[in-house]
Amino acid sequence: MAVEYKQYLRPASIPGRKIFCCLCSEDGVWDGTCLEKFAARFPDAKERYLEKANEQQLHIGHVLYCKGKDENTLVADMICRTKEFDKFKSNVHYGYLYGCLLQVVLKAQQANATIIVAELGIDLQEWQWRKLKPILEHAVDETDKNVRVVVAAPYDLVEVEDDKEHHASKRKAKRSKDVPVAESKKNDSNEQLSLF
Repeated sequence: MAVEYKQYLRPASIPGRKIFCCLCSEDGVWDGTCLEKFAARFPDAKERYLEKANEQQLHIGHVLYCKGKDENTLVADMICRTKEFDKFKSNVHYGYLYGCLLQVVLKAQQANATIIVAELGIDLQEWQWRKLKPILEHAVDETDKNVRVVVAAPYDLVEVEDDKEHHASKRKAKRSKDVPVAESKKNDSNEQLSLF
């Protein structure tokens, strides 16, 4: 099943079991307005995170599973934010985020649950949501294509014609740059052959 993108979502409208994703930091500090709003809805997510932080058992790339509102809801605290910020002022480590998403997809497969990735608890800018999109889709493709994932982002992430043209033009530009390299390698091999 393909990943579904929505700008607005009422989680109650999704039937069955659900796993809510939350991006947490490795530094053991639960802060930020989105995380506090998330904790107001799912208090166990914050409690379990802080408990593990006190025990010094937070490891980047690890996922803590916490109780949700009822027996059909689970929260995945994905430890994928680092202490340092990069040059784009982002502390999300996308390699670890991918690893966390693989774990969550496997859990959803076992529990026959829908994964919900929403603004609440994620707190990303538009360019970060666009970077998350292929990572999430690849995690689902590599693990179980039948797992349902619903992404509720505050931005329209549906690919438009401009995006397709942009990607196509990038590929064409890359191919045209590759041609001279291939020809130069061919010329080098001809020279080597002529030496013998």
